Amino acid sequence: MDKEISLYDRLSAYSRSDYAAFHMPGHKRQVKAASLPEGLPWEIDITEIEGFDNLHHAEGILKESMDRAAALYGSRRALFSVGGSTAGILASVFAVTRPGDLVLMGRNCHKSVYHAVLLRQLRPLYIYPETEEKTGIALGYDPAQLEEILEKNPGIRAVILTSPTYEGVVSDIRKITEILHQRGIPLIVDEAHGAHFSGRNRPWDFPVSAVDQGADIVIQSLHKTLPSLTQTGLVHLCGSLAEEGELSRYMDIFQTSSPSYILMASIDSCIRFLSCEEGREKMQAFSDRVKRLRLRLGQYQKIRLLDLPGAEPSKLVVTAEGMNGRSLYAFFLERYYIQAEMCAGSYVLLMTAAFDTDEMYERLCLAFAETEKILQEKAEKAEKTEKAENTENTAAIVTAVSPIPPRQIFTPAQADGMEMEEIAICDSAGRVSGEYAYQYPPGIPLLVPGEEIHEGTLKVLLDGREQGLEIQGLKRTDGSRIQVIR
Repeated sequence: MDKEISLYDRLSAYSRSDYAAFHMPGHKRQVKAASLPEGLPWEIDITEIEGFDNLHHAEGILKESMDRAAALYGSRRALFSVGGSTAGILASVFAVTRPGDLVLMGRNCHKSVYHAVLLRQLRPLYIYPETEEKTGIALGYDPAQLEEILEKNPGIRAVILTSPTYEGVVSDIRKITEILHQRGIPLIVDEAHGAHFSGRNRPWDFPVSAVDQGADIVIQSLHKTLPSLTQTGLVHLCGSLAEEGELSRYMDIFQTSSPSYILMASIDSCIRFLSCEEGREKMQAFSDRVKRLRLRLGQYQKIRLLDLPGAEPSKLVVTAEGMNGRSLYAFFLERYYIQAEMCAGSYVLLMTAAFDTDEMYERLCLAFAETEKILQEKAEKAEKTEKAENTENTAAIVTAVSPIPPRQIFTPAQADGMEMEEIAICDSAGRVSGEYAYQYPPGIPLLVPGEEIHEGTLKVLLDGREQGLEIQGLKRTDGSRIQVIR
């Protein structure tokens, strides 16, 4: 077969062949005979058979595809992840640490980083990002603060940071990398929301990827911002402070031994799209379109598009006077059929991508214009009736990042084996948490096992629950009770 044929094309050709399928999966690609739903891609769902390579020992078409991804992004090695960024983060943390190591991590890291710390039995230290005053949104990390922490804690083995954040805020990874590499400390960057970023072979107008800024391992979720199926990602080995053999070994451990060829074909197709002229033109056009969209949305006063320091343009963070995040989210959904990515205490997050349609953007612009008019009329009516209410967004700040630096009594691994008792969450201040608690999305823990529960953190959790935000991680799904160390 032609080496340049895509994985999808090879799967499609095989589905039309006459091979007798004495192998997995059990549906044997016999969709019509089995009366299975025809909307699913049964016909190209196969296992590791002759001519289709093996993700865990790639030598053929999968190796060529991963090499193509590395060439596009400029990394030493690119590995497919069919377990999203989560599998990549777990593998990356394990690859550069040993049990008992001290690691520095952003407090706003995704829950998968915390799970890696637990499973690897690491001792975590936290660096707190700066926050936006009115919304509590996490901003970038301060390189000077990072350097200060390193000076006070010379035993740090690795650093794990998130850039961009869920809301699109990018940190100065180049400066941070310089600081760390002077000390021989590897940097892992969770760039799950930045797979669309620019670089040496990606000339479109977005921030530069951490791959091109010296990070040692960079993890990306292709499906978040690019045309790839959910659960697909890339793990890039970039710097010299992480070993390729260790990263590959742990990717084998944390990924299924039966990876989906449908998902891998999706990754391959995405990389091919970004590598071709049509893809490059579409990505640049997307960059231009979203900038024009932001100009149109930025003209209003009552409903506002936040301009966060260091934020990349594709994420739209929206607030509205007199409406908390949950009510604005519901208003967009019910009135305009606009499904936002998430809502927090005082804002809504909308994600744009290259495959958005003109109709979507026009509908969003209409929603902004009409919402501005509704809120303006409401304010004028209140003023005329001399019942001038405070129309500012008075929703309590419900930040995804713990507002108070936690007092760590035990490491997560130590807390994991301790005896627990369940109490009312409203009575838990001062106790030591035995559970994680986080708003999802974005999945950043406000409480971590082994930490003392501070009244300020507890208030953020309870305010979020009051506003209808979903709290996950607790054994009691209604968020009313919590496991604490006895």
